[in-house]
Amino acid sequence: MGTATLVGQNLANDTQRLATALNKYEVVMPGRRLMATLRIATN
Repeated sequence: MGTATLVGQNLANDTQRLATALNKYEVVMPGRRLMATLRIATN
């Protein structure tokens, strides 16, 4: 048996900034992110 997972962040590719950073107006967060994982049980 296996489990597949698909995780996405910032799929609209908006400009995002870290609210607590002192230099938040100069530094932007990374853009789109997709991650796929597969877990396989070995019993």
